Amino acid sequence: DMVLLHHDFVFKDPQGRFHHKTATICEYGQVGGFSAMARTVGYPVAVAAKLILEGVIKATGVQAPLSVEFTPILTELLERNLIKIK
Repeated sequence: DMVLLHHDFVFKDPQGRFHHKTATICEYGQVGGFSAMARTVGYPVAVAAKLILEGVIKATGVQAPLSVEFTPILTELLERNLIKIK
């Protein structure tokens, strides 16, 4: 399988300046391993659930993609070599 995601963000900072950020992911399933969907959706959801149960994440409801609450998720995904940040 293959997962292809492209996010295009436009936002305004507190000083009123507009910014544009993009994030693109193209991930393929691993032969004899996990699917691209498992690695790009399943792992992050599992890590988030674990951190909620451990009380690390306390926020409720929908959170912005750049929320501070995402830092523990990204940290754990990095530690497990599930993501790389350029």
